[in-house]
Amino acid sequence: MSAFKEQLAKDLTDVFLNVDEFGDEHTINGVTVKVVVDNDELQQRSDKSGIDLGETLFFVRVGDMPVKPAVNKELRFDGKIMFIRSFMEDDGLYEITLAQNRSM
Repeated sequence: MSAFKEQLAKDLTDVFLNVDEFGDEHTINGVTVKVVVDNDELQQRSDKSGIDLGETLFFVRVGDMPVKPAVNKELRFDGKIMFIRSFMEDDGLYEITLAQNRSM
């Protein structure tokens, strides 16, 4: 592994996911992991269709994720049952968007 990639992997833990910097601890399927929730980014990406799905966008290290993500897979995030709407993996980090159907 190149020195740059090693430093990038170290920065994911030491800076980006650090709870004293950007990260927070959340519970995913009963396991406490460090994640970065970015609902501001999610709002910017929104199509403004008016449908309230209770969406949450978060980043988590691939190795910390207690389950392998899959679209439409059920996930318990901080005790709420949600569904994976989309996910991407990039440089050892998952970007996961969750949706929660709500009845009015």
